[in-house]
Formats: sequence, structure tokens, C-alpha cells
Amino acid sequence: MWGFHDRLLTLRKALHEFMTRSQYARPLWRRWRWQLTQTNKQTGLQYSAEEWESEWANVLRLASSIPRGNKTEASENRSTTNIVDSRVKRLSN
Repeated sequence: MWGFHDRLLTLRKALHEFMTRSQYARPLWRRWRWQLTQTNKQTGLQYSAEEWESEWANVLRLASSIPRGNKTEASENRSTTNIVDSRVKRLSN
């Protein structure tokens, strides 16, 4: 397996841009919602409109290059969230 350290967060920025501003943003959202609906059918879970919006906002937050953490902490303690979340993985399907 190959990998590299993306210190400038170039890939994360490109992913966030693609998920929010590209012509595929809306179809991507529909595919994500359909996939999550299929998964939720197994447990009987149903989201309200607000919950769908909140979940999507969370996925976009995960893809964002904005550092997380307490704003009062030193900048070296702030980091970005790992985007290996299973929901983000589903987007590539």
C-alpha cells in the first residue's frame, strides 16, 4: 500500500470543493442519502428532514480542511478530522 502525507491538505480541499461546489454535488448527496437509507432499513431507522441535513453537514465537515479542536488551544494541538469515516467511504461507491 502506498501513501503520502498531505501536509497542505490539497486532497481534502479538493474533496470538499467537489462535494460542495461541483456539478456532481447534488447527485452525490442523493447517492449518499440512498445508500444510508438502504443501510438504515436493516435497523428500521428513519431520519427526519432536519436529521438528513445535519448528517450531510457532518459529512461535509469531515471533508473540510478547517482544523478541529478548542480555539483556545495552541495551534499545534488543533488537527483535522480523519476522513476514513465509513460514510465518506460510501461516497466513492
